[in-house]
Amino acid sequence: MNKLVNVILTSYELQKPDKEKNPEAKWVAKYKVGDWVEILDHDMEWRLHEIKQKHEEDFDGDGIAGDEDFETSYDVGSEKGISNEKMRCSEAGLKLLFGVRPWVWQQYALLKVETKIRFQQDHRDDFCNFDIMGYTEELWDLWLNNPDNFDFKKLYDNTLIGESGRRSLKTHILKPFELMTALAKGDPDWDVTCEEMRSELGVFTYLSFLGDGFIFPFVVFGLQLAIPMILVYTNWDYFSWKQDWEKGEVKWDVFFEKARCILSPLEKTENLQLASLMALVVQVLYLVQVTPDTITNFYLQVGNAGRNVFQKLKSFRMRIRDKKHDRMGQNVGYTLDLVMNTLYVCVLYMINIFNVLQNEDTFELL
Repeated sequence: MNKLVNVILTSYELQKPDKEKNPEAKWVAKYKVGDWVEILDHDMEWRLHEIKQKHEEDFDGDGIAGDEDFETSYDVGSEKGISNEKMRCSEAGLKLLFGVRPWVWQQYALLKVETKIRFQQDHRDDFCNFDIMGYTEELWDLWLNNPDNFDFKKLYDNTLIGESGRRSLKTHILKPFELMTALAKGDPDWDVTCEEMRSELGVFTYLSFLGDGFIFPFVVFGLQLAIPMILVYTNWDYFSWKQDWEKGEVKWDVFFEKARCILSPLEKTENLQLASLMALVVQVLYLVQVTPDTITNFYLQVGNAGRNVFQKLKSFRMRIRDKKHDRMGQNVGYTLDLVMNTLYVCVLYMINIFNVLQNEDTFELL
């Protein structure tokens, strides 16, 4: 715990001014190897990690750290090249110094922002136009200087806390609002208009996020459910063992025999061998490619991995679901989105294998 507190009290330094590029001195975060900091993990949860290595690059060679031509990055935990803007001091250490009152204010500020903003294009309070950081900093100053908050203000201004401790706390508390601003302004790490985002976002994901607009998703759901059901029913009708199935006398060894070879009295032996070989190739393809891809897709869909915008938003959506903060419409949308992008895909692959094994002409089916 002492290490966490020490990082808080020493992480910010006053950068020396540069008359040409940075005429005014400013405070910048300066972490060291061995410091423990929090970073936003793959599942969009802040977690504590140790800084393993520090990298400094002086592009103009003037030796002035912190100017626009000087770049500092860190290897934190298993992550490489993390900038100090993407890190924050530990919550445990800050609570030890300041108590829990700032986090109560943070919840209040989040509710105020939620009440203030709206989703209406060109409106001054639209999510993309509203100055979220400016608004929350005003709320912070009002709370900090409120006479009823005198005891906390006294602690906050204590010389032992110092400027580094104050800035560490404020940076930590305002981090959620920084993420909102990055999302609203289309920061490169949060650009929801990118091609990758548009290609992966589906109707069920929209419903999961917004919880509204059920008609089109339900139409798509009906179509995606009906097509494979009709296909299975149609093929089922032509199987020679249908009557045995209805009598409960199916010989499963005969049913799965086509997994090893294709049988037909109407086809030439050579064609049957090629069809059997193709069926085997399809099964191997599913085993070595489709199965791993499906497992990877499952982890991406449930929001536990991935670094592109779509996957990070899915992770945020998963965190909301975990905390049970979603509305009923969003809950229905999330369930549909998860099922249709995981279980439904697996069922389609199973139907494909089913048809390959039971169809006499594998080439025609493919």
